[in-house]
Amino acid sequence: MVVRSFVALGDSLTAWPDTPWPTRLGCGRPGLSGLIHNAGVPGNTTAQMRARLTKDVYDYKPNVLFVLGGTNDLGFGISGSVTIANLRAIIVGAKAHGITVIMLRRPGPTRTPRWRPRVDSLDTAIINLANSQRVT
Repeated sequence: MVVRSFVALGDSLTAWPDTPWPTRLGCGRPGLSGLIHNAGVPGNTTAQMRARLTKDVYDYKPNVLFVLGGTNDLGFGISGSVTIANLRAIIVGAKAHGITVIMLRRPGPTRTPRWRPRVDSLDTAIINLANSQRVT
């Protein structure tokens, strides 16, 4: 049996709410909670996530890295190209450490119609990035 460890890197969507989604990876499976590290930090941009790679990802030596980021970039007016460049660097760095990467998109529709085009554009860019980097 192969035992794998996981890190979930992200912002508040990873860190919160009361039961953040990374905790559900081990639901009903005793002993799995120690294999999952939640590296979600509320308010983080993709640049801040990238800056935390060594401390919050590589030091845990995970087999798998889940990445969910970009929402705060939108909120701070950071361009989509900068966000994608940061996400690409996270993927490339993780792969260089032998880590399998799984990219996630921001869940659910936006409640603010004026944001919809930017959110959709970023979601499309993240999908294209994942495809080009051959990650799930």
